[in-house]
Amino acid sequence: MLKRIIRSRERKRRSPTPHPIHVRKIDFEFPEEIEKYWFGGSAVKTHVFNTITLLFPEGEQYFIRSVNRFRDRIEDPALQEAIRGFMQQEMQHSMQHKKYWHNLEVQGYHYDRFLALFRFFLERVVEARCGDSLNLAITAALEHCTAVLAQIYLEEEEATAEAQEALRKLFAWHSIEEIEHKGVAYDVLQEVDDRYLLRVAGMLIGFYTLVFFTFLGTGMFLVQDRTLLRGKVLRELAGFFFTKEKIFNRTFWALGKYLRPDFHPWAEDNRHLVDRALQTTLAATA
Repeated sequence: MLKRIIRSRERKRRSPTPHPIHVRKIDFEFPEEIEKYWFGGSAVKTHVFNTITLLFPEGEQYFIRSVNRFRDRIEDPALQEAIRGFMQQEMQHSMQHKKYWHNLEVQGYHYDRFLALFRFFLERVVEARCGDSLNLAITAALEHCTAVLAQIYLEEEEATAEAQEALRKLFAWHSIEEIEHKGVAYDVLQEVDDRYLLRVAGMLIGFYTLVFFTFLGTGMFLVQDRTLLRGKVLRELAGFFFTKEKIFNRTFWALGKYLRPDFHPWAEDNRHLVDRALQTTLAATA
């Protein structure tokens, strides 16, 4: 009984998603003439984002399934509405990212085996062998990961200006919506199963899955370019992830906040980045 009272009070202290979630149905076009290394001429940066473009559609369908399993247990109308917006946004993301796969094929890249491995791991290993609650915890953790990456992307306007315009807008749009719905899966998890160790387990599985497949996919593209073992490429990889842009370091330390017992995604309100991107990068699009 005491445990139930404590949990009830904890729920009241939590900050649910604080704003409406907007579903922006933007129809991106990616001409076949887009250059191979579309991110400032950098093979490393280009292939990191190419890998993300391959991972997102399968990953986001998994997120939708994980949250949807608990949808009928949510009584809060505001959270139900947020779930609806979250799912609609994720479906749009999958559709738009898949469009660029054609460009990868035109450029001569083969990625079917990589996608098959990712799909097998996600569906047959993670989803099939983890219970529903752990799958939801993994989803909540990965939603925090993507929200952290989205914040970094929107903060680095000068750096992302090097990217080809259509793809720069694609990732800006996606980043905006990742921030908008960053608390939804977490709020659902806290409503249905708020065990701290479950949340930690979800982060451990989710984070290392994301890291492994991001490195694997980037390496796959660089192998096909026959540049993976070149000194310049290895130095750029090290710089992007660890020493210059420090994407891995920045993400890893930001994710540490997730392990705080009183964590909530909206403890850090970064809607100003959404507003700025809507007024600049997506001014004539959204």
